[in-house]
Amino acid sequence: MNITQKLYNSSNQFKIHFVTTYEQAAFLARNEPYLTFETAEQNFLVPNANLTIGERIEIDDSVYYAMEIHATGSKSEWQDIPQSFTKLVILLEEQPLMTMNIGQIAFDGDAGLTIDEIPSEKLQQAAQLLHDSQK
Repeated sequence: MNITQKLYNSSNQFKIHFVTTYEQAAFLARNEPYLTFETAEQNFLVPNANLTIGERIEIDDSVYYAMEIHATGSKSEWQDIPQSFTKLVILLEEQPLMTMNIGQIAFDGDAGLTIDEIPSEKLQQAAQLLHDSQK
């Protein structure tokens, strides 16, 4: 998913969607209060980011969950955010837990704010890819 948006003075936000296994979703949800998110390229700590569990997806005997990272912040909080980034690191109490390739998130002074929801079909496709890779 690629997102280009403008930085506003009052409120800025973006969402990152991904699919993960039942076990990893449960671990992330249980530890959500202790998770932080930073860009891998310049180690910018993303302000006010939270993680939520979305749709449950069953394939054969396996269960997957759609997850969403939703980040919000003022322009001053995002003052040092990289112009664009493609990887996000999830940290558990300041220790790197995992790095995700997320497409490109970029900021442009002329862009409009875009926060897209991911259709269920795309989440299903992502879950199928994950399922196939674990066989």
